[in-house]
Amino acid sequence: MNKEINKKIAFLFLYGHETKTFLRSGLYNFFANNLEAICLKRDFKSNFFNEYKKEYNLDVHILDKNLFLKERPFTEKLLISSRKSRRRIKKIGNYYHFSTDKKASLKDYVVGNFFSYHLINNFYKKFIKKKYFNKQLASYFIKNKITDLIIPDYSSIESIILSLTAKKIGIKTWLIVNSWKDFYVNDLILSDVNGIFVWNKKMKEQIQDANNISSSQICISGNPYFDIFYNYKPFYSKNYYNTKYNINNRPIILYTMMSPYSYKNEIEIIKYISEMLNELFKNINNRPKIIVRKNPMDERKLSNFELDENIIFAEDYFEKYDKNENFFIQRIEGEKEWLDLLYYADININVASTVTLESLLMNTPVINIEFNEYGKQDEYLSRFSQTDFYKPLLNNNGVFLAKNREIFKQQLINVLKNKPKIDTLEQIIGNFGNIKSIIIEKILKGI
Repeated sequence: MNKEINKKIAFLFLYGHETKTFLRSGLYNFFANNLEAICLKRDFKSNFFNEYKKEYNLDVHILDKNLFLKERPFTEKLLISSRKSRRRIKKIGNYYHFSTDKKASLKDYVVGNFFSYHLINNFYKKFIKKKYFNKQLASYFIKNKITDLIIPDYSSIESIILSLTAKKIGIKTWLIVNSWKDFYVNDLILSDVNGIFVWNKKMKEQIQDANNISSSQICISGNPYFDIFYNYKPFYSKNYYNTKYNINNRPIILYTMMSPYSYKNEIEIIKYISEMLNELFKNINNRPKIIVRKNPMDERKLSNFELDENIIFAEDYFEKYDKNENFFIQRIEGEKEWLDLLYYADININVASTVTLESLLMNTPVINIEFNEYGKQDEYLSRFSQTDFYKPLLNNNGVFLAKNREIFKQQLINVLKNKPKIDTLEQIIGNFGNIKSIIIEKILKGI
């Protein structure tokens, strides 16, 4: 490390996923061990976060809730609305957790046409930025001698206020894009960041085009969390899980559930799959065991559901989800088990999501289900695999799309009998195995 480099890096923790991006990846540890680093944490209470604080020896600074606006400026809402309309007109569409919309209306052609879009963007962008500068935060940054700020998203009020305030007083700001769907939720980047770290070429082009950002400011790196999957070595042996979940060396189907706020009848689909296993595998010793991982937003006690011998719920390591705090976190032990189960599983079954990526990185094939508890295609479930950011995965040899019972049945038999070869994912996730190093180098050099 060059001794002339004098930096103090502040990492922003808002919703919980940052424990993966910043901590599990080793990004925070590098700067803490070689330079100086602190955590700026939104004012939420979490016993599980305290585990990370102890494990990674975090220097945590709590952000006062009163520092942040309670309501976004009306002009920003108008700006975002215009941009959503523009994406509909261009047939890109918008993604929401519970719905997707691509069809343009008359209103979209009024506020999202070429002239309206550029007029609204050019007129309001500078005006909005002035609303987000915070003198108290600026004084805090100066007092604590912060030189660099790393943010995990660009659309939250906290990220906007912190990054714009930091940039205004000369602090370098860096954005690590956490999710491949961020652009489809909101493509407006108000922050004048020094550098943006994106997953792939398409994401770079989309962000650059939508925000008029210089190509030199956007670096194709990937999400540093994915480096964990590179040449992965399990924390525990397969025998450990054989004993813990009474698997008895049977094939493992890992089933990862959706949020119950998105879909309520998923338990019935799991039961349906189990009944199919009984038909296909008369000998219980050869019959796959379904290990179900519930969604972190699921507050139900799933063990109360009446299930058969094929199904077992994995231990729940998530802190109870709080809608008001909008924060969820998994214990460190839970993160270890999650990765191990992905590694040991013969198949992962889920509705199309980022979990598919993680499974493929562990060389585990995936069946994305699009059928309901009656074995018929469900349009609501189908929409997830048809989003623009997910479609490239459908061409991967390790991904199978099950639209109904018969298709799923055949896919299940084929995958268990002949494990498919997983195609490379570098075009989607960036520089696999070298992501963290690229980000560190760029921040040290200042891009």
